[in-house]
Amino acid sequence: MDRNHLRIGDILVTQGRLTAKQLDEALSIQKEDKNKRIGEILLDNNYIKEEDLLIALSKRLKLDIVNFVQSPIDLKTVSMIPKSISLKYMIVATHIEGGRVILVVNDPLDFFAIEDVKSLINMPAEIKIGKKDDIIKALNKAYSEIDSQNAANIANKSVYGKIGEISQDLEITTELAPVVNLINSIIIKGYNDGASDIHLDPFEKTMLIRYRIDGLLIDNMNIDAKLAQNLSARIKIMSGLDIAESRIPQDGHFKIKISGREINIRVSIMPTVFGETIVMRYLTQMVKIDHVNSFGMNEFNYQKISRILRKPHGIILITGPTGSGKTTTLYMLIESLIKKPINICTIEDPVE
Repeated sequence: MDRNHLRIGDILVTQGRLTAKQLDEALSIQKEDKNKRIGEILLDNNYIKEEDLLIALSKRLKLDIVNFVQSPIDLKTVSMIPKSISLKYMIVATHIEGGRVILVVNDPLDFFAIEDVKSLINMPAEIKIGKKDDIIKALNKAYSEIDSQNAANIANKSVYGKIGEISQDLEITTELAPVVNLINSIIIKGYNDGASDIHLDPFEKTMLIRYRIDGLLIDNMNIDAKLAQNLSARIKIMSGLDIAESRIPQDGHFKIKISGREINIRVSIMPTVFGETIVMRYLTQMVKIDHVNSFGMNEFNYQKISRILRKPHGIILITGPTGSGKTTTLYMLIESLIKKPINICTIEDPVE
């Protein structure tokens, strides 16, 4: 049977992942809303899990399921397909292997989408299957890196060909737009990469951009040192800091939205020999707090801290490296105390 004529429902019923009754119900829903694919209806009604669907398709079509943690991602290959097309069809080109482009698709039965993408890349392709969320995450991460590099290249080029130093006029003009785009792309990339901090360190001829991921500082890119002043000024404006002051440390913050999530960015600026070093830390305001009934501790430590919390006074000192869960632990402790008939006041610097 030709691939584009296979019915997802029949495959799942044959493999015992779906009952005939569930399939009939899903087909009835599809008659009322013909814009919905049967797989989408089955998932929306919790008849199957996405893993069930992918496994069924993998076995029937003899296609590999991709683990994005282990699969290589080549930015040049990803950019062969425009991001809008990739998101529309849920297809990402991950890398080239044996002269063939590896296309990871969420729906291998969408024959026309796959053929459309093949005509764009104009190369032999090998089809593999991936989860929808994994494809979206891979695309966001790859394109945030691509956008960041492009923004850095444009900003670097904007430095040259002008007489004298970079303008001291800090209004948002077309001349400053490359810097604005660069900062935006740096922040978005860090968020998509799961970074806790962004470090902008000035040197004599370059400014080094680094991300702290899992406690380690990872070099990302170098930009021209002549951009450092405008970068610093733009971040100061966003953070409500004094743009004229560059001789003393300053701390501030600003809020942005990334993928619908409100993020508070804490900013620390410190003068150095070659300019101002800038550290930006992500502070999400929608943190999911797990293990609230045990504070994420083993039974011994949980009982120990519970006894301390019942005391009328005292001090609890919580220490640990970046990302170890200090703030989350404090949130859980405070949440447990809120249930008691007492008044709670917190002193925070900075406020998180």
